[in-house]
Amino acid sequence: MNIRRVLTAGFAVAVVALGTWAFYTNVLDPDRDGQARGGLAVAESSTLDPATMTSGTEGAGGENAAVPPLLGGLELTALLSGKEALAAVEQLHGEALGAGLDAAWVAQYGKASQVMLWLSRSVAEEGAQTLFERMTNKIAEGNSPFTGLKPMADSKLEGYELDGMGQKHFYFVTGNDLYWVAVSPSLARSVLADLAETVVPTPAEVN
Repeated sequence: MNIRRVLTAGFAVAVVALGTWAFYTNVLDPDRDGQARGGLAVAESSTLDPATMTSGTEGAGGENAAVPPLLGGLELTALLSGKEALAAVEQLHGEALGAGLDAAWVAQYGKASQVMLWLSRSVAEEGAQTLFERMTNKIAEGNSPFTGLKPMADSKLEGYELDGMGQKHFYFVTGNDLYWVAVSPSLARSVLADLAETVVPTPAEVN
């Protein structure tokens, strides 16, 4: 399968870092100087610009196996991995969280704001769970652009869903991996179904 890869790493990092900085400011540490900020739309501000990408043949296999090649019927159209993605996602979590991250990915499916996925892989499962819980606590305080925080319904995935900036957002942990997905509302359920089939370990894998 052909996907588009980042040509100008510096530009991609700048775009993703801008979005993750705004996400960290609004969600993880909205009151660090005594006031909440308006921030940028998570998926929109972190869109990987097709103008900086070219066609390639490397898929989502190998070290990128945690990133599904298809979500909601949409192909993976952009993928950031390696040091650049790790730096961006570390900024998302924030140094204050003490995130011991081992790897990270930022992926786009379809057009600009249809589906965006952020994935951080912690060194240990406990680390991923700690990040998940701290994110939940910060969002629950009500000082972020997100509303309607509730457990994910009708899914094999155990996490939370919420609304914000015209999109549905979902986040969950599986093993050492913490996923955050921003998706157009009309695609939400099909994307969740694909994620559940792709990233949830089967009994054979668990054993």
